[in-house]
Order: sequence, then C-alpha cells, then structure tokens
Amino acid sequence: MKTTRFYIYMILAMIALLSVYCLMKYQKTVVKSDHIEDTSINVETNSKQLIKQSNGLSPFGTIISDNITSSNRIVVAEKNGVQKTAQIPLTLANSLTDDQILGSLFYTNTMPKDTGAGLNQYLSFYGLTVDDKTNVLAGVDIVGSVLVVDGQNAPREVIMKTESDGEGRFQFNMDYGQLIVITVNKGTNFISPPSQSFRYGVGGYGANDSPQITNPNALDPVTFVLTKKIKPEELVELRKGLAAPNTGEPVRIDLTTGEIVPTGGDLIVSITCLEPYKAGVHIPWKLMLQATDGGFVMVKATRLGDMLGAPEYGYDKIIIEHTKDDINWSPQFNGIMYLMSRNGGIYGKMTFDMQTRWDERGVLFGFHSFVNTNGSRNLQMSTPW
Repeated sequence: MKTTRFYIYMILAMIALLSVYCLMKYQKTVVKSDHIEDTSINVETNSKQLIKQSNGLSPFGTIISDNITSSNRIVVAEKNGVQKTAQIPLTLANSLTDDQILGSLFYTNTMPKDTGAGLNQYLSFYGLTVDDKTNVLAGVDIVGSVLVVDGQNAPREVIMKTESDGEGRFQFNMDYGQLIVITVNKGTNFISPPSQSFRYGVGGYGANDSPQITNPNALDPVTFVLTKKIKPEELVELRKGLAAPNTGEPVRIDLTTGEIVPTGGDLIVSITCLEPYKAGVHIPWKLMLQATDGGFVMVKATRLGDMLGAPEYGYDKIIIEHTKDDINWSPQFNGIMYLMSRNGGIYGKMTFDMQTRWDERGVLFGFHSFVNTNGSRNLQMSTPW
C-alpha cells in the first residue's frame, strides 16, 4: 500500500515539474515573440526611411546628407561606393536641383555603349545669362543645336530650345551628342553674343569644333553676356593698305582721316625685317604697334561687329618678334584689338595684318578700324558691320 502511494506521489511530482518546465518555456517563447515583434516594428520604420530616401535617388548618384550653414549648403553624395561633397554658396542653394548637384559631382566623359564609333558622349550643359553689368537675365531664348555623328549613319542635327529661369540659369540634357552650338537672344533691346560651340565627342567634327572637351558643371555654368543696346555712335571707319620701312622706322597714321602724319596721329607702326623674303626660310623680324598716349587690348573676337564697347583699362603696346630659331616662327601677323589714343580722346577697334615679304616700298600691312572720336568707349554702330 505504502509502495503504491509512493509511486503516486512520484508521478504527481513529475507532472508538477513538467508543468513548471512547460510554463517557463512558454514564457520564454512569449518573450522571444515579443522581441521579434519589436524587430519587425524597427524594420518597418527603417523601410519608411528607405522609401523616403529613395525619393531623392537619381541616376547621377544619391544624396546622403544635405545641410545649410551660415554661408554654404553642404551636400554629401555617393555613387558606386564613392562619396563626394559639394559646398554650394547660399546664393545658388535654392536654384539647383538635386540632379544638377549630383551630375556636377559625378560627371564623367564615359561614352555610352550604343553610339557606334564612340564619337559622342552623354550631353549635359549648364548656362547662365547676364547683361554687361553682370545682372542675371531671365526669359532669354536659348537654342542648342546638337550634332550627332555615330559613324554608321549620316551626321544629324538635333535642335533643343529652352529659356533662362528667374536666376538666369538654363540647362540641356541629351542621351548623347558630339557637339552643341548655343545661341542666345533676348528681344530687340539686347545684342546677343556670337554663337558658341562646345565639344563632347573625343573625335571632334565640323568647322565649329571647339578645341577642348566640355566638362559641364552646374556649380560653374558657362556665362553668356548679352549687351544692352544704347544709343549708337557715328564711328569713323577706315580700311587701308600701307607700307612701312623694313628698317623699323615708325609710320604714324591718323585714324580719323587715314592720313600718314609726321607727328601725333593714333596708330604707330614699326616693322624691322632686314633679310629679304625667301620661301621656306625663317628670317628674323619684329613688329611693334603703338598708340599715341594710349595702347591696345588684344581680343579673341572674330568680327569687329561683335566688339561693342572698349575696355576701360589694360592698354599697352603690342610687340611681335620672331628669330630664325623660333619654333613658333610665322611669316605673318593677324590680330584683332581694341585701341585707345590721345589720352582717352579716341577709343576704337581694329584688325591688323602684315606679311614679312617686302620690296622697295617697304613691308606691306593693312588694317580695318572703327573709332569713336567723342571720348566714349561705346563702339555700337548705327549701321551694323
């Protein structure tokens, strides 16, 4: 009897222990389930954050942080594991899109795979339109003529049009192109600058091809200056062909009359070329251009009609000299320049050209000039040239 009762107590004790064990395991499972539930909440929160970040994703990269300081907008971005930082002046902070910032940080001249001969590049362009006082100009009409040469089809031209925004900024984007020619215009009150070409393809193509590959940057746009029209001036125009002694003796020309004068004048030409011209032979020579109480400013313009106002400062004489051993030796000089003479009494613009070939008359040279005789630097003409 006692033995039977002992076994009963043992069975009850084992049942009690088993119950306690199951209860403890259940509680542990509940705690673990609670932890999993908390984790899922965190994952959901992180997912929301990722969704928010994905709204700022761009094929140009991803913005990691974007902060404003007292002087700059500081943007940290990442693309393909590479991080870069842009410090943007507050004056530009609100006018740049995320794609513009990312494109500027991570732009490369990588050629797209589908352009055949590899002459084209992804084409993006950023420009800024201002007047001649550096004030931004909104609403300027912009035309971009994009040349596409794929090496398989005939070259084609794609026309893109836009206008500058309230900050004077504009941009073009295209899958690929080799060359873009930009023309700007703002009605009848402004004089447009000459069209400018920008090269993207590594090969280069056409007469308008620029010498360097374009590296677009939204933080540093190409500036186009439109000159505000003012009352035109009556300029004195001269087109002359003359000769100067080959011994360096000066020839003085009055640019208001075209006459050679013994003293004074405006343009003073001195040419030293003692050896006779021989085809293919390098001979030493020297050209010096001076202005009476003034000087010249050389420019890169190609047409006198594009030169609308003489600069205020920077005038000096021009000296071109070549020796026999000069690796850059040339038998001629062609230049375009602004001029000032008579202590600012005359401002003008001119082309000048000469050859080292000379005879008994001397060394031949020629010039084409427009001068303002009233002391104004305004070189806009009533009749455009």
